[in-house]
Amino acid sequence: MLYDVAMRAVAWLFVAIAAASGQSYSPERQFEYPVAGSQAPAILRKAEPEYTQDAKKAGIEGTAMVAVEVGLDGRAHRIRVVRGLGYGLDAKAMDAVRQFRFRPGTKNGVPVVVPATIEVKFRLSGAVAPVKV
Repeated sequence: MLYDVAMRAVAWLFVAIAAASGQSYSPERQFEYPVAGSQAPAILRKAEPEYTQDAKKAGIEGTAMVAVEVGLDGRAHRIRVVRGLGYGLDAKAMDAVRQFRFRPGTKNGVPVVVPATIEVKFRLSGAVAPVKV
């Protein structure tokens, strides 16, 4: 009898953990793009990243890949670096993406949360290449 109660408690614990691990940053609808009837988010406003002094001194150029979830509010959420450059440029790439504004993605005309990957390019010439979503 005690064994059955303990096993039920463990089973409920696993169910609770599984349910919690599947949650997004918010209760809004989320899907992986592309899906039939969907539209990707579009950048309305972007911010250029700053170069750090350490990266300039070291002559570092390249592209940082930043993963985000574009929310219903048109802002980037759950920002994380997927491929970084170091020398403080990863933090600068995340800071720039935080300032981006998007038209939210939609599915069948309804705004939804959409994951996206953004390339933030750093060039010493001062010109930053277009950001891709």
